[in-house]
This record gives sequence, structure tokens and C-alpha cells, in this order.
Amino acid sequence: MNWTEAALLTDVEEMYQPTEEEERDYWSGKGHLVFKVRSYDPTSFLPFEIECEDYSGCVGGLDETLGIEYAINEGILDVGPLHIGFTYEVSGITVVWTRGDGWTTDDDVDYYVEGGVIKYAPLRDLISAWWWHLIGHRIRNWKNARSKT
Repeated sequence: MNWTEAALLTDVEEMYQPTEEEERDYWSGKGHLVFKVRSYDPTSFLPFEIECEDYSGCVGGLDETLGIEYAINEGILDVGPLHIGFTYEVSGITVVWTRGDGWTTDDDVDYYVEGGVIKYAPLRDLISAWWWHLIGHRIRNWKNARSKT
């Protein structure tokens, strides 16, 4: 890549700016989320490994600030009990922003699931997730332990 191409790419990146409406929707628009629960490790900081497939609206802001995986594991985005191998479709996610005074109180944000949570388990995903939970991670840990010695 030469300097002309690099300058052209920089100009293209700088040209796109989201509109006020797009930015408002990103931070506080009604959103949806589709994710899969890949594995469970109770000794990990985030016990459920989550793979996000699709999201919109305020979930974009949630992903940028806290992270979707952290929010689901900590119950900030309450989707109910999680199960390995299941896919969750969460609709009607809303957010309420509370502005602090900047001195004695902080800004606060609360996420609510006003729509429903649909969960289903495609057989292939269910088998794959349980295989990893029961066998696969042990193989990985064994390989990692061997490579350290």
C-alpha cells in the first residue's frame, strides 16, 4: 500500500459519520439480541461463554460499554437461566439513562427486557456444546499443560 492509497482510505473513513438518529438508536433505541451459550466453566470469571449472532438498537451501546457477555453473565441483561447449547432470541430490550450531577452521583443505566425471550436448541449445537463441556475442554487443557513443560 502506498501513501496515496492510505490517504484515500483515511478520507473514506472520515467521511462517514452516523446521523443523530442512528446514534440515538445505537444508545437508546429498542433493541433485540440473538446469542448462543457455547460452554460453562464455573471457575471462570464469566462462567458462560456466549457467542453473539445478531443485535440492534441499545444493545450496540451495551456491547460498547460493558460487553454483551459480561452483561448476560452478571444479570444486567436479565434473560433468565442459561443452558449450554441453547440459542436465545431476546426482543424488546430497552434502556433507561439516569443522569448524575457529576459530583455526588454518577450516571446510571438500566437495561430491561420488555419483549420476550425465546430459547431453542438445534440438535447439532446442543451435541457440540455438550461434547465440548464434557470432553473437548479437557483435551485443550491437556495440550496446553504439555506445551508448558
